[in-house]
Amino acid sequence: MSNIAATTFPRRAGAATARTFKGRPFGRNCRDTVANLGPSVQRGAVAIALVVLLGLPSCIPKVDPPPNIIVIVIDSLRADYLGSQGFEGAISPHLDRFAAESVTFTQCMSQAPWTKPSIASLFTSTHPTTHGMNSNLDTFWKQPTEVDEIEVLSPDFITLAEAVRDAGYTTSARSDNPWLSEVNGYAQGFDRFRPTSKGGLGSPKAILEHVAELRGEAPFFLYLHFMDVHAPYPYRANKFRELSASPSLGGKRRIEPAEAQLRPAYMNTPQTKRFDIGELRDWKASYATGVALADARLGVIFDGLRKSNALDDTLIVVTSDHGEEFLEHGQWEHGKTLCNHQLHVPLMIRFAGATRAGTQDSRLVRLIDLMPTLLKLANHEEALPQMEGHDLFTPDEEGLVALASGLKGHPTFVAAQTRDAKLIWDYPSGALRFFDLSLSPAEQRVSAAPSELASVRERLEAAIRSLADQPAYHAAAPLAEPMSERKLEKFRALGYLE
Repeated sequence: MSNIAATTFPRRAGAATARTFKGRPFGRNCRDTVANLGPSVQRGAVAIALVVLLGLPSCIPKVDPPPNIIVIVIDSLRADYLGSQGFEGAISPHLDRFAAESVTFTQCMSQAPWTKPSIASLFTSTHPTTHGMNSNLDTFWKQPTEVDEIEVLSPDFITLAEAVRDAGYTTSARSDNPWLSEVNGYAQGFDRFRPTSKGGLGSPKAILEHVAELRGEAPFFLYLHFMDVHAPYPYRANKFRELSASPSLGGKRRIEPAEAQLRPAYMNTPQTKRFDIGELRDWKASYATGVALADARLGVIFDGLRKSNALDDTLIVVTSDHGEEFLEHGQWEHGKTLCNHQLHVPLMIRFAGATRAGTQDSRLVRLIDLMPTLLKLANHEEALPQMEGHDLFTPDEEGLVALASGLKGHPTFVAAQTRDAKLIWDYPSGALRFFDLSLSPAEQRVSAAPSELASVRERLEAAIRSLADQPAYHAAAPLAEPMSERKLEKFRALGYLE
């Protein structure tokens, strides 16, 4: 047994049958009918019924026993900084091998451009406008208070960990991000939870030891949250020089004084003195160095899992909570725009035994689709009414729209997109920007929405209205908890507080 310290949460007997979703009883022994559900859930039920009537097949056969599941989130990793998604240079050889053994979704969108709302969406399969985890202490969506407080994920939501535990899994989580803590509500459903305040992830060796321990309690669900890529970016001279030559970093570009003033102070560390902070390409190379370091760390873990034969009975997901920006839209890092540099994330699913290896799926998908997918793979018997995503391996309804919100400082901004078009809309004021992604994939040129795209724009507008107008909008009022000074210091170190 590992001697690593961890918080242990006792299993609650009959927890699922005692739970409610927005005031309605829910659990294995509760069969909600469509008539008892809200309008948005009714629409989803009708869509599911149509799938059944049309005979569209599910692509995931039931597996008995179900696989172990490991979900790996690499914080701040944008999709285009992986070799498997086009980056030129030796940035991610281990993740590229992993991609070759996986199903890769090349167009996956996060539902928020920073960790707190994004992971709440991943854990609940709901949008930020539903779960309400949007403010950063008193900095963004709230009025200042005398005591620093933070929103807490409402216990009314059934989390991914709670649902798989209900299906018989042992659940464990380790995270190096201070947002993901018991106080903030992210520990719901985990039998063991090790946040950064209690050692976080630990070394690759410690993680492998923990996996070996969990395999004795199979099936298990393990969540790992890495911070290697998050700013402030690392500097390793040899890797920095190697990656600096990559054409994927773009051409040389001097940073204007006004742009430099926008860069958060926490990004300026002693390591930044080792490169030219006035050259944007050097900042990108430093970020790429962090990707390479995360890749090397994961390589040790993947090799250990391979040697122990854990890959034969374990499904592994690799993704990110959000991307990162380098002035593409006038901002640094993340949380400040709803453009795809901050929303487009990698998503790779490696099935046990590497079945379906090397498959690439270019459909538009969302992080909220991961929870229903994993629940199906875990043989979870109930559909959760709260879920706003759908199973990735079941044919999706025509015209899927990816929505994102939770923008720092602008709570009313919502982005809606298809593969070919995108709308960023301040819903109350009506101010909007429309992009034809076929002409401007980097969202650099606003479109007037020509006649052939008018119907697309109408669909995007309707999607935003339905999200804002549904009964669940802000219904799950988050709780508020005071923050310790120790945790405040961790948030300052990561740029969440001045």
